[in-house]
Amino acid sequence: MKKTRSGTAFTTRIILVLLLSAPLAGCTPIAASSTIPPADLATVIEKNLTGLEIEEAAQGKWTLLRDQAQRFVDFKRGKLVGKAKMNWLASCREKTGQDMFCDYIVSDRSKAAETAVAPDAIGAHAEEDDDRPVPAKWQVVKLLTAGDLKELKRVPENRLMWGMRRIPKWETLQPLSDAAGSALFCPPPAVSYALAQKSEEFLPDEKFRQQAIKHYKRTVSCSSSVELADRARFRLSLLLLWEGNCKDAEEHLQTLSERKGGDFVSRSLYWRNHCARKNNDTVFATAMRLRLINEYPLSSHGLLLRQRGPQEVNDLAVILEKKSDVLRYRSETKPELNILVRAVEVLLELKANRPTIELLEALADRVDGSESSFRLYVAVLMKRAHHLVGQFRVLSQLFREDPKSISRATLEIFYPLDYSDQLQLYKATIDPYLIAALIRQESGFNTKARSPAGAVGLMQLLPSTARLWSRSSARQLTDPAVNIKVGVKYFKHLLDRYQGDAELALAAYNAGPERIDEWLKRYPLSQRILFFDMIPFKETRDYVALISRNYYWYLSLYSDFGQNQSNRNPAFQNKMTFSIFAN
Repeated sequence: MKKTRSGTAFTTRIILVLLLSAPLAGCTPIAASSTIPPADLATVIEKNLTGLEIEEAAQGKWTLLRDQAQRFVDFKRGKLVGKAKMNWLASCREKTGQDMFCDYIVSDRSKAAETAVAPDAIGAHAEEDDDRPVPAKWQVVKLLTAGDLKELKRVPENRLMWGMRRIPKWETLQPLSDAAGSALFCPPPAVSYALAQKSEEFLPDEKFRQQAIKHYKRTVSCSSSVELADRARFRLSLLLLWEGNCKDAEEHLQTLSERKGGDFVSRSLYWRNHCARKNNDTVFATAMRLRLINEYPLSSHGLLLRQRGPQEVNDLAVILEKKSDVLRYRSETKPELNILVRAVEVLLELKANRPTIELLEALADRVDGSESSFRLYVAVLMKRAHHLVGQFRVLSQLFREDPKSISRATLEIFYPLDYSDQLQLYKATIDPYLIAALIRQESGFNTKARSPAGAVGLMQLLPSTARLWSRSSARQLTDPAVNIKVGVKYFKHLLDRYQGDAELALAAYNAGPERIDEWLKRYPLSQRILFFDMIPFKETRDYVALISRNYYWYLSLYSDFGQNQSNRNPAFQNKMTFSIFAN
């Protein structure tokens, strides 16, 4: 159920190199950005304003830009053919550096291709001084059962994990485990990690928990890869927390919490707070809690701790009551971006959606260091282009770097409520805000979204699932009404299967109920937050957390939940379980 990102790395490179460096054709600098006053966000959205209307002094110049943009759009849409196309391309080659759209078309693509990073070869992780081919898959299974650490050193992690999945019994791996655990020198870290992961399949057996802890510790101490070591630290700290060992877990949680922008920062801060409260260290617990809700204000783990203090609830009320937000049409700190913004604005006027999104993706990759108010405008432009996934990316980064930009108005952009009429049709069956939270994560409200696995539409349904729960075809699933109807029916089935436990139902929606049933046997649901953090699939782990967060904010923004938490949404009357509301 993954979504694909619009545009390609190749397209982005071309745009960044050429559009940001080329002068506007036939134009001197148009209306310096300092002359364009800030604007009210609500007014800009309501009146559909852009910087083009503000730069009135240059309206004559924009006629030329619109003509260039229209020819570019015609080319992209295949409307320029034959001689007309050849003449336009020839003309473009003469205008290099004058027409930014021509620069994009006639650029030296072969040169750009030379700088592209080729996909890693299957043996990319082999030792540099070992030019032998990586063992084939069937050989990996044989090496694992033989406990051959020397040969396994040449096997990439993904192939090791593949081999592990082909060995159902631990007894077959015991020689390898003994060799890796007792080696005087470091065993291959990927082998230790794979053994730890395999050990988790036999939980909750205490013997295998200790075995997993041992191999994760070896991974941490032996790995030169920060990414692999941090994954091992995360799993290791959770296993230690499971057995109540906060003292040993703290060392690893501290390391993870100090990674700037790391995958596990918010979770490690949450668990450091947990251990501090357990040890009655209120000062440290408060420090961790405040850091989490300040640095990750919209995260599910931040919301879990926000619920534990009246001051944070009051802060939420202030956020929701903030009415005025200011944006800037042009950047003063990074004026080189303004030409790209103008190109996006004129393409929006021409309703050229695909080319607009290509340029917006390039712009989003360059906004670091620009004003928060300018980035907010970029998000508004993405909203107009119906590129909500890109919009979420820009706003998520903005909110993290500048929490003061969070307000009701910006949150309503971040959490749109499209197709609300369709969602309300099922309010007697399931909470419409929960389905909106799921759709936001699955497809970004893109009815045409299609995953690499073939999932289709708003709720990213596989055609096989749709056939099981209705007689809908893959083509029909692009119809919002059909997609929501089938998706609600399937999700309600999952809710019933897990006795109203919404987070388990979400995990099953993403990973499949068979895997959830397997994880329920392994991990302690009685320690609820620990269980969901221990989900071994990163995608599913993040999926549940993000939709839980989405749901909280949809309730806060669009129901009376944010104003009066005692008057809860009808979903709670149906005893739907959500960790984020259980504190």
